[in-house]
Amino acid sequence: MLDKAYKVSVIAGGCMFVALLILWPIPMHGSHYVFSEKFYTFWVFIAMLWGFVAALIIIFMPIIESLEELRGVFAVLCGGAKPPTPTGGEEPPAADGSVFEKSFDGKGKETDQPTVEVKPPAANSEPFPDTGATEQ
Repeated sequence: MLDKAYKVSVIAGGCMFVALLILWPIPMHGSHYVFSEKFYTFWVFIAMLWGFVAALIIIFMPIIESLEELRGVFAVLCGGAKPPTPTGGEEPPAADGSVFEKSFDGKGKETDQPTVEVKPPAANSEPFPDTGATEQ
């Protein structure tokens, strides 16, 4: 899924680069057109409006897209709901006590190796056990 999104973003970015930095400015430069004061004022207004709308979209779209999760967080913080299970509530955690149900090799590929178990320290263990080494 991320590979597809990466390809789309690279293609869209390349197309926007060509359009905004080559196809649009070159004819304007080649025509030697001089903007009138009214047209230039309008041009600056459109540029500022474009930036303002883009800023609003960049700021508020992530909030809108994650509204359901934010409501869940606020419900838990306000004491109105129980926190969800670590797996999102669809299924119980792995039966073997492991943190993850699937292991990955660090490159995003699934492996057949068992997952790493996270065990809490024993109640009587020291935070820094004496190894017998002396400081010099």
